[in-house]
Amino acid sequence: MTALGQVKYKEMAWSEIAMTLISGIAFGVFFIKPVAQYFTTNSDIVAAAVYLGASGWNILLPAAILRLKKAFAEKELL
Repeated sequence: MTALGQVKYKEMAWSEIAMTLISGIAFGVFFIKPVAQYFTTNSDIVAAAVYLGASGWNILLPAAILRLKKAFAEKELL
């Protein structure tokens, strides 16, 4: 959730914010955690990797959504 401070979340709809948070958590738990556990058994490092992965995803996803919206709006697909 701290990553939402890096984007213009006040301009986002509630559904976009919710989807960003849910997908960030899912990305951290289902992708980052298994990869981190493969490389180390230290639970502190795994927990830090999951937090950083989920926070990073929450920064990247809203930016990607905005770019897609602009691209679709330019082509009048929305």
